[in-house]
Parts: sequence; C-alpha cells; structure tokens
Amino acid sequence: MADDKNDTREILHAEHDGMGSFYLNPLPGHTYQLNWTDESGITGATPIAVTKNEGAQLTVTKTTDKARFQVERTATVPENLKKMMMVIHMNQVGLYQVAINTTDKTKVNSEIPIKDLPTGLLQFTLFTSDWIPVAERVIFINNHSHEFDVKMRVPVVNTDKRGKNVLEVIVPDTLLTNMSLAITDADVTLPDQRTIFSDILLSSDIRGKVYNPGYYFSGSSDSVAAHLDLVMLTNGWRRFNWDKVRNHIAPKIMHPAETGYMKLTGQVSGLKKNRPETELNLVIVDKDSSRQFISVPLEKNGSFEHPLVLFDTATVFYSFNTNKTLAEKAKLKIATGMLQLSPTTMASISDPALLSNQLAKQKLDMLLAEQERLANAAAENILEAVIVTGKAKTKLEQLNERYATGFFRGNSARRSYAFDLTDPDKPIVMQGALQFLQNKIPGLEVTCPSMLNCSVFWRRSDGSPDFYIDEMPATLDMIVSIPITNISLIKAFPPPFFYSNSGMLGGAIAVYTKKMEDYKQADVRGLPNLVLAGYSKFKEFYSPSYDDSSDQVINTDNRNHAVLES
Repeated sequence: MADDKNDTREILHAEHDGMGSFYLNPLPGHTYQLNWTDESGITGATPIAVTKNEGAQLTVTKTTDKARFQVERTATVPENLKKMMMVIHMNQVGLYQVAINTTDKTKVNSEIPIKDLPTGLLQFTLFTSDWIPVAERVIFINNHSHEFDVKMRVPVVNTDKRGKNVLEVIVPDTLLTNMSLAITDADVTLPDQRTIFSDILLSSDIRGKVYNPGYYFSGSSDSVAAHLDLVMLTNGWRRFNWDKVRNHIAPKIMHPAETGYMKLTGQVSGLKKNRPETELNLVIVDKDSSRQFISVPLEKNGSFEHPLVLFDTATVFYSFNTNKTLAEKAKLKIATGMLQLSPTTMASISDPALLSNQLAKQKLDMLLAEQERLANAAAENILEAVIVTGKAKTKLEQLNERYATGFFRGNSARRSYAFDLTDPDKPIVMQGALQFLQNKIPGLEVTCPSMLNCSVFWRRSDGSPDFYIDEMPATLDMIVSIPITNISLIKAFPPPFFYSNSGMLGGAIAVYTKKMEDYKQADVRGLPNLVLAGYSKFKEFYSPSYDDSSDQVINTDNRNHAVLES
C-alpha cells in the first residue's frame, strides 16, 4: 500500500484464496493505492476510494454469542450525523433498531446477542437522523442451527447381486419431517466444493462468485470463521433502495410466489345482468365419499374463484342460493388450473374384415341357446304360488329398533310414548325437544317460557323425570341445548320407570340424536354436476422386488426412476 508520494505504507499478503484485510487511518489531503502482483507475475495498481472530510464509519466484530459494533464520526459533522439509527436485519426481516447518540462524543460502542439467531447473513445499516444510509456491514452467523447429528446402523448387509441391504438412519430429534437421502460411491466422490448449505445460506445470499463455498461449512474452527468473514468483506451483498423504503414504496414483484396449489376458477353463463347478488353453492364429493361444502360469491360477469386442493377425481354438485331453478338455466364451466390434454381422435375402422368376429358371434349364439333351454326347463317345474301374510313394521317401529336397546326399547306391557322426528314431510318448527313435547303426552306437564327456563313433571308424581341422551344419563340443560334438527327419536316413559336412578317416581324422557344416515341428504339427483380431476396419488419411482432371487430375472428395469443430478 502506497500513498500519493509513492511511499510504501504497509506490505499486505493474501490470507486465504486471494483475500485479506487491513486497517487504514487516512490522513487529510493524501490519497492511497494498492500496488499488487499476482501469482502469474502480473502487476497492477488499484486506487483506494478518496475519503471524505466529514462522516461516520462502522466497524463490526463477532464473538461466539455477541456481535459488537462501533460507530465513529469525525469531529465536525452535520446535525443529522450526531443522532443516528442502527438497523440490524436478517433475511429481509428487521431484528434490532438501536439509537446512536454522538452529540457529546465521537465514538459509540454497543453489542447485540446473536446466540439464538438462525444461520445466515446479518446486515448492519447505519442511518442518519433523517434516514439516509451512511455505512453498511454484513457478518455471517453460524450457530450450526442448520445442522443435526445423524446416527446410522446397517442391520442387514448383502453384497450379492440385487442383494437386499437395510440401513437405519437415527435422528435424535422429536420434530416430524421428511428427509432426503443420497447414496454415493465414496471412492469416486470428490470433496464437496458446493453443498446444499453453502448454496442456500451463502452463495445465493451474496453477490459475486464464492470460490469453494463448501469449505466455509466444513468446520467450526476460528480459522474457518475468519476466512468466512473475509468473504463478507470482499463480496457484495443485498442492497435496498432505502429512499423507496423511507417513502413506503413497495417493490414490484415480477414473479410472485404461489400462495396456493390448486384453485377452482369458473364462469357461469346464462344469468341476467341485473340479477341480485348471487352465491354459488358447491358440494364436492371425493372418491372416498368425503364431502366439502363451498359457497363462493359470483362477480358481475359470472366468474368466481376459490382455493382448493383435491386428489384423484371428485364430483361437483352445484346450485344457487337465491334461486334453485337457476341451475337448470345457467351453464357452469369449472377449471382447476391444471394442464388439460388436448382430445385425440381415433381413426375409424373401414375394413369389413375387422368389424366381423365370427368366433364371438358363435359364442354369443351358444349362450343364448343355453339360456333359452334353462328357461324352458324352469317353466315345466313351476310350483304353486305361496302366499305369505304378515304385518309390515311402521317407520316408527323400525326407528325404535335401530336406536333403542334393552329396557328403553319398551314392550306392549309397559306404557311409553315415541315420536319420530326424521320424517321430511312433517317439518318441525320447535326449537328444542321439550317444546316439541308440550301438549303431546297426556299427564306430562312441560313449561318453557324460554329456552333457559324449562320445567318438566308428570301429574300425580312426586319427582321430576330422569333424562337420557342416547341412553346415557343427562341433565335438563343438556336436553334443552340439543337443536331439534339433530334429534331423530324422543321417547317418554310415565312413572314408575324401573331403570330410574332416583326412585322410579318421576318417569323418564330419552332423546336420541341422529345417526349419519338419518340426516336429510341433499337432493343431489336434481342437482347438475360435473367431474373434476385433481392431483394424482403419490408415485413410487423405484421399488425392487426381492422375492425372486433366481438368475432368471430381467437385468433391465424399465420402470420410471428418479435421477438426481447436480
């Protein structure tokens, strides 16, 4: 390093891969340059940027658990450099904001904890009081949080051709995750100059080429950390347009990241333009009979959009909530955003010889003749008609057998009352089971001034009835809280009720909640529907079969393979 008089001020040597560092305290009125000679004997000179008479500088050093920084200004500076602000950020996320006050002094030292930070670049930016950037410095934080120790054992070893080997990888961590494993030949694999860690955490986050980036993650020694800091001093880093940030101008993202996978997009045609606000109701039935109900608003032009992920294929039933007849008039087109294959046309068969199959015709004639013979034989041995008479069970009796068990099922010798609440032709306007029972059963007094204030008792009885939900003991509050639409059967037993827990004097009321098959299904027969294709199931690229160990097996595996290339 020489000054403007070409006097040598210091001899510098590269510390690692052509990189090095030095401290310079420039004198006013002097300029400096680096006169260098490379390993090929080529010489050159690089001037050092001219310093300013007024300003501030930033110095950052790092220990194992702290980052120390020093802000130093010249003796005379403008007012906006006497009170400054330090912003410390990582991965474009602000971590710390430190106020720097140099009104009464020219040097300020401070530190921040870095022990719990993730691995990556930590960026320091020094601003004036009016948020103009003055100095910037980046350091690399490597707390080894990206690493984990893996143990492996090989319980089965077989070096035969197509022999089965078993490797068990043990990760001492409770976190659920997916892992990718790669098996390479140790004899031909070169040392990793690039690794997944170096590509993601280092090379992709700074500007310029990093020579042998895998080296900087090869160990935790002080020399590796010092060499990595030389990369921070030499390469460029991510810069921000702080003027736009200060003016709250967001960057324009040319290729925004997808926030979802599949989505339903569609267009409804045939609707009137002056129609009221309409919502499209979609019932999506997957192959495993699972259902999703979606309600999406329609735009003025009839378009709609809704995020959705489905696998395999699904049937979509649709209707309009404002007018059910709109489904018959309107036409619906739905797409999932997946690639649509163009339809192919099959060539027509014009050769008469290909259209005729005499062997199939003869086989069909033989089957028809045998069918006719069996029909004639059966007609000769028809027995006289047997008439079976019996009483068909009512729907209430069938419902009672399906829900009630044991003592609750009842018999003709024991008086009880039962009510079927599953008949769709008899809509129920009551809100609860007790309101439904009012004036339904002789001798049962039910008063419900409100849903929170109900009482039930039998005339000439000294106790209140026992309550049961699905034949399990319950309280009156629990009975009141069940919506009437969730009840399929109500049974009432006048006293004495021998199954009672309170002395048989109050009788009992049993409420049965609906099973899945008793919920009134949507009349999907009249709903128009269409079929949507979703993602295919997981595909197995390679799964060798070890059942056949003979030499007769084919040597070439023509199945799809996943090939990983760097």
